[in-house]
Amino acid sequence: MVAQRYDKLLTTVLGYRHYIVHGGVLGHHVHMVYPDIPDDPADPSPAEVDYTKRVQGMRRDQRAYILTHIFRGETLAAALADNPVGQAAWMLDKWYWWTDRRLRPFTGIYSQERLRASAPRCGST
Repeated sequence: MVAQRYDKLLTTVLGYRHYIVHGGVLGHHVHMVYPDIPDDPADPSPAEVDYTKRVQGMRRDQRAYILTHIFRGETLAAALADNPVGQAAWMLDKWYWWTDRRLRPFTGIYSQERLRASAPRCGST
C-alpha cells in the first residue's frame, strides 16, 4: 500500500520517470533526486525557469562532491578522520552551499554559536 502511494506520488504527481527509494521501517529518506528537466520546456513559468537554473547549477557545482564520495570516499574519510580543521572546513563548505541563501545571508541563518557547536572537537592526548 505505501509503496503504491510512493510510486503514484513520484511518477504521477511529481513526474519522475525513474526514482530510487531508500528508507527503513520507521522512515523514508530521499537523497539527491533530481527531476528530468527538459532543455526547452514549452512556455515555462518564471518559477520553473528559476528552479531549472538552480537544479542545473546544483548538478554542476556538486559533481565533484558526488564523485568524490562515489570513487574516493575512503580517501576523504582517512584525510578528515584526524584533522579537525579539515573536517570543520569540509562541513562548513557543505552547510554554506546547501543552505538556501536567497532570502537571508548565511550568517543570518546560522549563528556563530550554532556553527561552533557543530564543529568537530580536538581530542587531548
